[in-house]
This record gives sequence, C-alpha cells and structure tokens, in this order.
Amino acid sequence: LEAVIRHTEGLPFQIKEIRSISPEFRFTWRLTEDGKGHRIHAVARALRAGMVSDQVLVVTEPSFAASSALLVSVECEGDIQVSPPLAEVKLGSDGRLGAVEVVLERKGGEAFQIQSVRDARGLSLTHRTEVLGPGRWKLFIQFSGDISKGVPVGELLIQTSAAPEPLPLPWRLEAPAQAPPRRP
Repeated sequence: LEAVIRHTEGLPFQIKEIRSISPEFRFTWRLTEDGKGHRIHAVARALRAGMVSDQVLVVTEPSFAASSALLVSVECEGDIQVSPPLAEVKLGSDGRLGAVEVVLERKGGEAFQIQSVRDARGLSLTHRTEVLGPGRWKLFIQFSGDISKGVPVGELLIQTSAAPEPLPLPWRLEAPAQAPPRRP
C-alpha cells in the first residue's frame, strides 16, 4: 500500500513518525521526486487471520494544526479456510435460526481439531463435527435461541488447535424469497 501526502499550501515538512496501534503494519517513507511531499509505503504482516484495520497518525515537523491520518486495512488469509466464507442462516417461522454447515480445510492437509464454537454476541448454539479427510472437517452449527429482537447478522468464532486466535465466520439471515406482487 502506498500513499502520497503533501501540504495543501505546498509548504515543506518532514515526517517524524507514523503512529499505529496495530503491530501488523510497518511504515517507511521518502520524499517524492519533486520534493514537495512524501511517499508512504505500508507493509502488512499476517499475525492473525481476518481483517485488520487501523487509523494511523502521520506526525510531521513542523507540526501543523491538522495532522494527517491514514486509514489502512488488510485482509490476511489464515492457515485454515472456511467455506463458504459467509454463512447464510434461514429464519424459521418460530423466530429461531436454522442450522449452518461449513467446511474447514487446512492448507497442506495438516491435521487440526475444532475445539469450540461460539457466537460473538453470546447467542446459544450447539455444534457437531464430521471428519472429511486429512485436514478437512465439516462443521454443523445449530442456534438454540431466537433473535426476534436482535440484529440479523453476527459472527461465529471457531477455535481450532491450529491457531491461538479463533477463526471468524460472519453470518447473516438469508433474505426470504418474496412472492410476486398480486394483481388487483
């Protein structure tokens, strides 16, 4: 990722540092070819799977009334892939969520275990697993609560033996099929 920053009035400045709270990002910078700005180069390293975003502060000398801020974001692929990457959940007529089926596959076919599954908001659920082959699992998840008063999206957190961080699996309610409009 690269970005160029310039002073709005063309005044010269130096970058003292770029502050980021995310250890995934490292920054370097150099003067632009015309000497009137700075080219910032961001490198991301995968410390965990999933989306990582940060708003970084560019500290300049001399300091100006308004500091420059950059939004950086990267999605890191993990060792284990979940398919589908977004679980669509059907809503029953009783207000209960339907079951979710996903396949987890580890690159290179290395063995791993599924240790736990939970909903990020704490919705009740149960799960069971089925071995599909080396490094492949089918995961069945059944919600046991209802979301009649909740938001129709969420995130499942799948803890495996392959990583210290759980795998995030976003879910949303499947849009119900709409009946064609009636003619009067």
